Amino acid sequence: MIIRPREYKTCSECGSNHLIHEEAVGCDSCAKVVDLARKHTGYHEVTVFFSDNTKTQYYMMCSILCTVKWLRAFKIPKNFQFISLPLLSGANTLRQFRKHLRR
Repeated sequence: MIIRPREYKTCSECGSNHLIHEEAVGCDSCAKVVDLARKHTGYHEVTVFFSDNTKTQYYMMCSILCTVKWLRAFKIPKNFQFISLPLLSGANTLRQFRKHLRR
């Protein structure tokens, strides 16, 4: 989810656009800002695929807990095929995922 879009300022002298703020992306479960620079540690990506191959939806979560909460609230859309869950690397991450699933 985009929390704040990219912001540009137009130069009054040359007319070119200059980036002032990069876009801020948030967790699709709790809306907390997600640090995209910390791949594999800063966020968890979930991808939803559809059987008609017309679109793919991407979601970002800030934690394993938010991933599980999102999965529980997920409503199966029309033409749904499958979900690609985040990579659960490391024993600690897998333990967290299992713990939150049991709740």
